[in-house]
Formats: sequence, C-alpha cells, structure tokens
Amino acid sequence: MRVLLPHLTGVAIDSIDVTAGGIRLRASPLAQFASCPACEGVSRRIHSRYDRILADASIGNRPSRLMLRMRWFSCPSSAVDGPSPSRLMG
Repeated sequence: MRVLLPHLTGVAIDSIDVTAGGIRLRASPLAQFASCPACEGVSRRIHSRYDRILADASIGNRPSRLMLRMRWFSCPSSAVDGPSPSRLMG
C-alpha cells in the first residue's frame, strides 16, 4: 500500500471497498496523541471523531474516495481558554 499511496504513511488503512462504482478507502491516523498549539501540552484524551473526505482521485482508472477518520483531542491544560486551542486534530 505504501508504494501505491506513499502520502498515507501516517495513517492505517481500515478498509478497502471495491465496487462497480469505484474504490473507497477508509483510514485513520496512527498518532495516539496530539500537542496543543496554545500550551504545547500533550493529550491522549479524545474529545470527538468525524469522517472527512480527503480526495476524489482515480486509482487504476477507477473513481476513488479517501475517507479519513479525524479525531479531536482535548487540551490537558485548564489555563487554555476557548474551544479551538482545546481541540486538537490527530
């Protein structure tokens, strides 16, 4: 897989579905933690998850979709105000 899609080295391929309509890859990040950009604290506590479509390109002349499961980590510091620094993508 790394030869075919070298830009996906930081993710795990969870599933590959091949249908008459094309190819769908589901992936999730390998990182188990993220650093807060405001306080630089490291968090392993996941706040929430959502799916994001990163690419609609063809693989082997077949339409494809890359669906990445994103995670928001909670900031470990109570000193950081506001919702955006307290949520970290990883």
